[in-house]
Amino acid sequence: MLPKDYVRLKLTGERASEITDASGTMMLDCATGTWDDALVEAAGWERGKLPHLLHSFDPAGQLRPELCRRWSTPRTVKVAAGCGDNYAGALGVGAASPGRAALSIGTSGVLSAVDGTFRPAPNHAILTTPHAAPGTFLSMAVVMSATQSLDWLSRLARLPAGDLAEMAEHRIASVGVAGRPIARPSITGVRTPDNRPDASAFFSGITAAHDIADIAYSVLEGVAFQFLDGFSAQRSAGVPVAEVQAVGGGTHSRFWVSLMATLFDTDVSIPESGDISACLGASRLAHAATTPDERDAILARQPVARMTVSPVAGMREPLMARHRAFRALPFKTG
Repeated sequence: MLPKDYVRLKLTGERASEITDASGTMMLDCATGTWDDALVEAAGWERGKLPHLLHSFDPAGQLRPELCRRWSTPRTVKVAAGCGDNYAGALGVGAASPGRAALSIGTSGVLSAVDGTFRPAPNHAILTTPHAAPGTFLSMAVVMSATQSLDWLSRLARLPAGDLAEMAEHRIASVGVAGRPIARPSITGVRTPDNRPDASAFFSGITAAHDIADIAYSVLEGVAFQFLDGFSAQRSAGVPVAEVQAVGGGTHSRFWVSLMATLFDTDVSIPESGDISACLGASRLAHAATTPDERDAILARQPVARMTVSPVAGMREPLMARHRAFRALPFKTG
């Protein structure tokens, strides 16, 4: 059983799974949200031993009576099926209908875009699975090291990551992006769109005239370029990405988000409760399971924006020129 399904088994006594987590078993037909007999056979499993599948917003059982007594809850407490973390994070910012997307800038990064059509793009290392919202799919473009790249530089420089981001912002405000080093800070490999787990990080154009502020900028920009590659791959597959909400530790740097907004050429909203978006998404599934008549409105509820970051006028063209140089960087030496 998947971990959360085992926890739910202990809570309710019911054996089940749901389609978002089940997609990670490699035995799910992601287009239909059902177990795939050929994949089940290839994995050496028996169909009859697999749990039945629910939607994430479905009730999956009742809290066991002994637990109700132990925790002093009402005697009937429904437990929702639940979902995986990226799906919950998307629901937490109201990404429940086609065109809405959640941009998670954490240790790793994910651009999770909601689609009404199943548009897989495995040739670009995009994961496409059923979403936790009804009748939708989630297209996920992954950056393997997002804030992890800045944290890596922070350890080397012995400076806080936040200070490095501010130094980079001030440097670009004073001299612009021209002449700054270009980096692919892929310290843990590349997923979308190149699928190169063996990739190393590369920096180009460093001279004696550059300092830590320049290097910090190249790291921020390099991560933003990786998000652009994922965004572009999703768009080329036909995935609609119209409204973007950003969450995660990287949103503490408005400047970093502005690089992504400029490269995407679209506004990026930062919600007030972005740090707990996955928790909010899980809570909404619980609410939907207990109030099915209001399910769609519950899951699509939009958060209050803390700020909206717009593309920086006049900056996209020089960034795109640098992106072409970024794409020319090697993945490995030798």
